[in-house]
Amino acid sequence: MGRTTSRAATRRSRWLGLAAAVGALALLSGCGDDEKNVSAAERDPAIYSTVLREMVLAEIPPTGAADGDDSGALPILYVSGADGESVAVDVQAEVVKNLKDEAEIRFVDVPEDALVTDDESDGSGDGGEGDGSGNGGTTVSTTVGDEPVQDDGVLTIFGPLPEDGTTVQVDVEIYRNSADDRMYVVTLAGSQAKWVIRSVEPVG
Repeated sequence: MGRTTSRAATRRSRWLGLAAAVGALALLSGCGDDEKNVSAAERDPAIYSTVLREMVLAEIPPTGAADGDDSGALPILYVSGADGESVAVDVQAEVVKNLKDEAEIRFVDVPEDALVTDDESDGSGDGGEGDGSGNGGTTVSTTVGDEPVQDDGVLTIFGPLPEDGTTVQVDVEIYRNSADDRMYVVTLAGSQAKWVIRSVEPVG
């Protein structure tokens, strides 16, 4: 529990610094845009889906690439907002729909809910079976001390999405385990359901 609490505190500190960086960049880059209001119900799922597809799924080897893989299994992506920011249920449903043929998307209330902790496993790495809830079991391919994501998944944490604009900047953290934890400022351009990533700036 202590390790998880410490990691949560560290994450909050990192996110505060990242939010400040994004705010400064927004002042520099957002003023000249021809901005217009777009529907959050259309826009937000498209932004989440674009980042997950282009930044997270693009790094995952094709299904069945390794011997013994289940050719029917999809990558598991956990998704969370930062610092208790919740993702609206209708937005979650659209993201799941958008990526249904590419990944199994699981939204969690807080990032720590997606992690394997000392309380959940004895560190044997044998993994567990699903509980029938659709959330899967706890399959571990690395040591528990590395605090990996459950079910060999990847956790993506999103900062708040801007309310409007045809060019937006979003804080994104991609977490696999304590040794592979990266933060970015991602700039996207588009409107409504069509967005493209314009730039990705590593932070830290």
